[in-house]
Amino acid sequence: MDISGSYRIGKGADPAAREVRVGHDATSPTPTATPPPGSVVINEVAWGGTAASTADEWIELHNTTGGVIYLSDWSITTGKGTYCTLTGSIAAKGYYLIERTDDTTVGDIPADRIGGNGLNNTGENLTLLLGATVMDQVNCSGGWFAGTASPGYYTMERKDPAVSGNIPENWARNDGTTRNGLDAYGNPLNGTARAQNSVYSGPTPTPTITPTPSPTPTIPMPARVNFQPYYAPAPGDEWMVDFGDGFAAGYGWL
Repeated sequence: MDISGSYRIGKGADPAAREVRVGHDATSPTPTATPPPGSVVINEVAWGGTAASTADEWIELHNTTGGVIYLSDWSITTGKGTYCTLTGSIAAKGYYLIERTDDTTVGDIPADRIGGNGLNNTGENLTLLLGATVMDQVNCSGGWFAGTASPGYYTMERKDPAVSGNIPENWARNDGTTRNGLDAYGNPLNGTARAQNSVYSGPTPTPTITPTPSPTPTIPMPARVNFQPYYAPAPGDEWMVDFGDGFAAGYGWL
């Protein structure tokens, strides 16, 4: 028996009765549109590992959109097959860190995913997939576009996320000055784990302008005048205060 539908819980025709939904759609999430290619890109690759260990490779993804993207059914492949599957989500304009061996690969930043079966130092064809749809590709099968192994272990950083990852000129090694993260031994990485790349050359984010509040006007207090009459007033006498400008500030009867 299917009792799916909407029902009102309340007394009689009470307009405040609460509506509830019963059935298959009561707990099902609202379907979301499939993000287009380029919504998430491969942003940085530490293909040489770190000074702590050559096995401590890591890859960073970047969400180029203004919304959260859920990574169910996403994966990264190489020419050898699946490098790793992805889980969880990536925040709007945020970063997603994949650490190969364990969560100490980048010692001071928690991994979003631990996985990967090793990157060849001579190059790889990295493809980011949503199901069977190619979302991004960095084809370095003929050699990495940038970055180094020993002794510097500089990462390969993407310059502009909106430009194809297959263009070698869109990549450069970390500049060695703008860095983020530590390796397993506490040494600074020559990379920018979960942060904007040192060589970033994409659009400058539009700053948020906070309006300056208008000052609260100061309302002057009315003047108070004390005066001493020249004679002792009698009941019923009229009085007036004249400031010499032709206007009387007040008058009355005593």
